[in-house]
Amino acid sequence: MDEFESERRRLMRDANKMLVGADKMLRLINNALEFGSNSILDQSYSVKSRIKTAGSLVEKVLTKRAEGDVDYTLECVTDIVGFRFLVLFKQDLTSLVSSFVDFLNKFHSEPTSILAGESLVEGVKEIIVYKTNVSEESYLAIFSQLKSFFKHHGFPDGFVKLDSKDTKYSSVHIVVNGLVYVGGQAKTIPVEFQLRTVFEDIWGEVEHRLIYKNRRLQDMEDSSIRQRMGQILLGNLKDQLDVGSEAADRAYFELLFEHSVETAKGSASSRALLVLDKIQDILPENAASAISTLREEIVSTYSVLSNLSDEQSVEAAASGFRQMCTSIEDFDKAWSDSCVQNEESVSKFRYMVDMEIAAGYYWQGQLASQQIGGASYRFEDSTSKEARKYFEKARRIYFDIASMSAYANDPILNLRLGEIFRNTHQLRAAQVYFETAHTAMDRSDWVGKGSIFESIIPRQLGYLYWLQSMELSQAYSDFSEQESGPVNHASQAVTDQILTKLANAFSATYGLDQLTITTADKERGNPEREKAVAYNNAMSYALEFIERGGSRQRLNEISENGFDLDFYKRFYTYYAPDGPMEIDIRMVETGLNSALLFDDIDHGLAWLKRAHAWLQKRPDDVLQDVLLRRVKRAVAKAENAWNTD
Repeated sequence: MDEFESERRRLMRDANKMLVGADKMLRLINNALEFGSNSILDQSYSVKSRIKTAGSLVEKVLTKRAEGDVDYTLECVTDIVGFRFLVLFKQDLTSLVSSFVDFLNKFHSEPTSILAGESLVEGVKEIIVYKTNVSEESYLAIFSQLKSFFKHHGFPDGFVKLDSKDTKYSSVHIVVNGLVYVGGQAKTIPVEFQLRTVFEDIWGEVEHRLIYKNRRLQDMEDSSIRQRMGQILLGNLKDQLDVGSEAADRAYFELLFEHSVETAKGSASSRALLVLDKIQDILPENAASAISTLREEIVSTYSVLSNLSDEQSVEAAASGFRQMCTSIEDFDKAWSDSCVQNEESVSKFRYMVDMEIAAGYYWQGQLASQQIGGASYRFEDSTSKEARKYFEKARRIYFDIASMSAYANDPILNLRLGEIFRNTHQLRAAQVYFETAHTAMDRSDWVGKGSIFESIIPRQLGYLYWLQSMELSQAYSDFSEQESGPVNHASQAVTDQILTKLANAFSATYGLDQLTITTADKERGNPEREKAVAYNNAMSYALEFIERGGSRQRLNEISENGFDLDFYKRFYTYYAPDGPMEIDIRMVETGLNSALLFDDIDHGLAWLKRAHAWLQKRPDDVLQDVLLRRVKRAVAKAENAWNTD
């Protein structure tokens, strides 16, 4: 037996050993990918997966060595298990990448871990974004998105790489160290995920079959004229597929967006009016009349958001937004060339108008998903396809604005991005943007002292932490039903993570009642109510922390705030059942549970009376089942504790 054949056989034995556990790794990832009401599988047009054969592993090693990489070994192979996620349209690719990042973050820690190491840094091995000239814009946005996320989680600069190939290949590659237990022992298996459009996949398959697997064709110096012509024809095929992809994207917007919706723009009224004030400073005096007219239309349009009660009122609001957005677009066309002609002024004008354009799509999405109004208490992702289209349009514009370094940390831009990712159930991405908005508040010209956004941004961050605690709880519950072994012995680890999220939610909203808010959005009510709602949120998170087994002392240690009797008394001043503040059923539940916790029988009985009155006058179908069950459970606990019916 010659030396080459002996090495091949040795490699084959080692390759078979490396493949032990790969089938279980594939199954674990497939199970994890199904989690959530808007899972990655749901978002993908097609998902392919495979495990390399022992023969394929050996051939890869031998080929690499023959090409000059003499140190290449089986341990260098990064795709023993491989997954490929395909979407039809490029605009869907950015959302899919965001969801995949959220997926990695969720499943990198015990007990639902499918990644090796104690941190994300140890679990993710490599990320490369391959772009072409045609796909450059969309892939640069994805590159920026990935770079921002992984830098936020402690990865070094340059970890996410942007690259291009002579073959015009384009895709996103993410390599991780997968974790699987074989015979009770932990084993690391490299897994490669590829994310691309179906058009790019067609090219990748053809190129892989004709070029990658036929290495001699890659040596252009030794190629025949026929082989060179084949290379040219392959390049032409890629160009045609890129054109087809662009045509599909254009058709997507032409066919699935009404023309009137294409111009949907708007914003929270207080910010829109503030923008008009700032635009006045960089426009000539003769723009005053146009600004005044637009101001009146904005106030009128946003005023209807506080009176949404049925489908008819929602449609009326949407109609008003469409008309208002057309007016903003006309204003942009009429005055964009009239601002003070210096680079700073032109940049400010573009920033302010584009923010309102993006916000308009955002509010269209809110209306389409019916996430405005009294009956929007839901945890499961129920965002409609129509709403997602509006949110995606807004997200693309916001990303364009964020690409300008002067505005990347704008708190309201990051707030809106956080809300979009939250509403489309991409909670990890949402956290990054909410936290950026929260950090940047004190440095912003838009969010100064007295601004209502001083309350809105922390409150939205707190709500996001709460959602993450609920999602973590659900993910662990689903995961533990499917897998046995080490995962079932880590309930305490999950509880600790949930409690930390709830403590973070409490900390984000603690003390917002003491803000001095001098302005208020029309659709959000008055400043005092805004502070009261924030206080109700803080109390709700604290109560859930206690209900899940945490103690007041531990909550105070994690949050570095005081959850005590004084906190409860301040809460009660806002939400006395017979007080002036308008109270909804969520606040009744919070008040009743807080009275139970602090053994406040007198006030608790008042809350109990209020709860009974609410349940009697509202039919069951008014509220989502989960909220109704929670309120009834609180009523039962109170009646039992205070011996009353």
